[in-house]
Amino acid sequence: MSNKKPYHIHFICIGNAYRSRLAETYLRSKNLPGIITSSSGIHADFHKAGNGPICWYALRLARKFDIIEYISHSSTQTNLLHIMGPDHHIFMHQEVLHAHKNIYERVPKKFDVWDIEDMHIDDGRIYDEKEKEIIRQSEASFEKIRKNVDELVEKLRLLG
Repeated sequence: MSNKKPYHIHFICIGNAYRSRLAETYLRSKNLPGIITSSSGIHADFHKAGNGPICWYALRLARKFDIIEYISHSSTQTNLLHIMGPDHHIFMHQEVLHAHKNIYERVPKKFDVWDIEDMHIDDGRIYDEKEKEIIRQSEASFEKIRKNVDELVEKLRLLG
């Protein structure tokens, strides 16, 4: 057994109901020894009323890719412990980093910014069209999340 401290990676998005939760879940599903994962949202408490603990399309993807058992049970509001504690932070998009800076007036020591946009759906659509667009957009963004997590895993293996 190694005495090496686990390496903690924390994902941050706006509501912690989709992007950061899926990134956390997908990385956790890799079962990497010595890696701890977590996630939060800078406005999670506000968005929880509309999303619940997680968006339906995030659950759909977790089931589709057989990673549902690794998903955290509720969304988490970002706080100073999330900023100060983890070893590495990943902001899911530049918009999240900017909002984070405005709220906390600081950034973590080690962080990356990924280009995973939030879901933007025109509410004027009829339900079936809207649902199909949500599924299309969520699958496209999850493909980016998986690619980025896989690249992160490779970097960790090279460093490790």
